[in-house]
Amino acid sequence: MKQMLFWQRLDCPGLEQAEIETGAGLSLSASGSLLHADTGASLRYRMQLDHHGRLSHAHIDLSAPDARQLTLQHAETGRWLVNGQPEPAWDGCRSWICRPAA
Repeated sequence: MKQMLFWQRLDCPGLEQAEIETGAGLSLSASGSLLHADTGASLRYRMQLDHHGRLSHAHIDLSAPDARQLTLQHAETGRWLVNGQPEPAWDGCRSWICRPAA
């Protein structure tokens, strides 16, 4: 099922839009955009959760004042890649709870 969500910040001017599509089990694809009206900052994101509800891939684009990008990938082996490079310090992170790698 696909849903489109919109909401507005209450603490300062800003908006967010997200499109969420659910799949088998807890799998989820989401993409969205945030706009901070005071600074003109914007953020776009795409993420994929596997059928266990764990993050498998995320990409974030930030523009304000310097453009930046971040890509996270989580392999079935438990290894993490940050911008395509192995990140052993993150290997203990599971679901949304992080534990130091052994």
